[in-house]
Amino acid sequence: MGAGMISANTTAAHHHDEPGLKLISGPVADYEPAHSHDEEEPVVQFAKREAAAPVELFYDLWFVANLNVFATLHPITDIDNLGSFIRYFLLLWITWLATSVHDVRFSQDGVFERIARACHLTVMIGFSAGGVSFSQTKQLQPIFKVMSLCLMCSRVVLAIQYGVVLYYARRNRRSRNNLALAVLLHIVPAFIYMGATIAAAKGSTARVDHLWWAISLAELFAIMGHATLSKTLSFSGTHFTERLNLLTLIVIGEGIIILAKTITKIIQYTYLKDPTTSWCKFLFPNHHRPCADAFQSLCSLWPHRLWRCHPLLYLPALF
Repeated sequence: MGAGMISANTTAAHHHDEPGLKLISGPVADYEPAHSHDEEEPVVQFAKREAAAPVELFYDLWFVANLNVFATLHPITDIDNLGSFIRYFLLLWITWLATSVHDVRFSQDGVFERIARACHLTVMIGFSAGGVSFSQTKQLQPIFKVMSLCLMCSRVVLAIQYGVVLYYARRNRRSRNNLALAVLLHIVPAFIYMGATIAAAKGSTARVDHLWWAISLAELFAIMGHATLSKTLSFSGTHFTERLNLLTLIVIGEGIIILAKTITKIIQYTYLKDPTTSWCKFLFPNHHRPCADAFQSLCSLWPHRLWRCHPLLYLPALF
């Protein structure tokens, strides 16, 4: 344990053998205040997990399933559909990101965490319902209401989860301030999304979608910037890189499945109907090249050590 850090899990280690599932399973901080005013107060160091839990991977699968179903229901055939896909992806992905960055840093098994996880999965189901008629040209009032409600509930649950962590670090000023800011960064968007929900319920959908995307982008940069400046909320020692790698592989895998189906249809409607058809022999290399290039860039151009140095370097890979 480095200088300037205190363990938040040492006391919990003595109770590790206690049977049963705790109501709220959180880190217990052994707080030792600074001995003098000139001495810098240490930061609470929470226990980190090096591997993703199965429930986290299950949550990732819901993200990919929503994205795949949306692309199936709304094929990208024109600029309007492309715009709808980008907007839906932005809302879905930032919701996934906000939930995942909490999980990799503070999530532990307990009754409260399981209830919170159920709420986050319910939000994903809400995205599935909202994605059915989510369109840039056909803006339905019930869809706006469902999506706004899902975004609001997600941020409220995250604010409560950070509040629980704040309770365990309440005696440490530096960690307490960082965690209080984390609660604020989620509760403020929750109130804004609540206002969007009320507006959608009254039938006003003129600028609700623009509000979603503006607040979501602000959340993205606030979360990543806060993690960069805070030692308490740092990604160092977490399995965040593993979550990103696994999610990227799953998304690329879904793309490869779609690519394989497309190639099958091309052969079915060209070569199998007329063997003399002069279809281009360079078709397949050109189709698989984007997937191969994306995978190669992820594995080769972004080494794990570089990612651990500065959290903002995650952003290009996430997009």
